[in-house]
Amino acid sequence: CLAQRPDLELTRRLRSLLETHAPPPGAEFPCPYLPGRKARHVALIPSPLVPGLYHSFMDLNFRRSGETFYRPECRGCSACRMVRVPVADFAPTRAQRRCLKRNAD
Repeated sequence: CLAQRPDLELTRRLRSLLETHAPPPGAEFPCPYLPGRKARHVALIPSPLVPGLYHSFMDLNFRRSGETFYRPECRGCSACRMVRVPVADFAPTRAQRRCLKRNAD
């Protein structure tokens, strides 16, 4: 996915910058994904949001809420990492096709 993107260099530079200058994660809060676990986020508000930066943040597992970009930074856990599905190469299994047919309405 990254190899096909023209802004790959921007993603690499952003990754390098975040490795050395990322703000510390915020306070822990109850994990919305796993009961009994604690979560925390690293949050940023980039200004200005230059072309290509949004996709670079997404490539680096950030999510967005309004102007804020954030990503999970939990102690000893990476269960909620974003997963990218190469849609052009995706072929549903037989079970997935049956499920789609059953839920077509």
